[in-house]
Amino acid sequence: MFGVVMLVGVVIAGMVIPSLTGRRITGFAVAVAFADPPQVGQCLIPRIPAFSVVQSAAQSYVTEIPVDAVHFGGCTGVVGGEIVAVWPSSKDPGFGAGVPWRNPCYRSTAAFAGLETSGRSTDLPGAPTGGPLRWRPTIGFDPLQVVPGKRERGAGRDWVACLAIPTGHVGYVGTLRNAFTTGTMPTQFGSCWDAADLDQSPGTVPCDEPHPVELLAKGSLRDGVEASTEAIEESCSDVAGRIMRTADPTRGGELKVVADRLDPIPGFRPDAPMSIACFVTSAGPQDLSGTLIGLAERPVPLVG
Repeated sequence: MFGVVMLVGVVIAGMVIPSLTGRRITGFAVAVAFADPPQVGQCLIPRIPAFSVVQSAAQSYVTEIPVDAVHFGGCTGVVGGEIVAVWPSSKDPGFGAGVPWRNPCYRSTAAFAGLETSGRSTDLPGAPTGGPLRWRPTIGFDPLQVVPGKRERGAGRDWVACLAIPTGHVGYVGTLRNAFTTGTMPTQFGSCWDAADLDQSPGTVPCDEPHPVELLAKGSLRDGVEASTEAIEESCSDVAGRIMRTADPTRGGELKVVADRLDPIPGFRPDAPMSIACFVTSAGPQDLSGTLIGLAERPVPLVG
């Protein structure tokens, strides 16, 4: 028994005595290496976890997604969105402005898609500068901000990447890059509706599904009485032709161009600035089945 007690005592001493002076572990500290931020032109790989994050972010009006929740890579095959800009710091003056449409991701997406921005105007390259109307071609997208993950933020990293995804949050084939100038806009980035009257709050429809109307541009008129109805319709037809890349946006009568004036707010003066929507609709009973952006000489995408 005495021998057993002595053995236990020796074991305990062997465990306790080294701890009194601290334990030493050999080795070297190694800094954690984080991957570089996503680069402009990289695409969101549409894995199910990635899309569930994007969906939940949009539905809860959260525009930030941690980079460790999604995966980016090449743009071949089906993709879920594209990186259109990267800022080295979230302290950029454009961020935190509080107004969603002042988010710099909007202007960056327009530039990535081939549009030119000047002051408060965004239009196709070479667009006419005269006249009372200013047009902004429409892109059906949601801007999301990809940011460092929690661990990376804890290490002091602070960058922001703008991710443009279709409003339907669906996969697509192709690229948004220079789509307005190349005429190869993925259909999922179109802005399609079930009626050509925004005052009636029409519903949106995915452009790859049957729909009667596509919104090609939004316009602003400095003075509500400055331009006649004829001048507004002519200007709408001109911008529709430039976006569709055709001299005849009606395509021989298959389509119809509609300039929709948004009703002024009651009580505003008659010459208050006015917003105008430029739609293109099917002229017949058939619905459209794709985007008209960059249509050029291709057949009009009609159902059936």
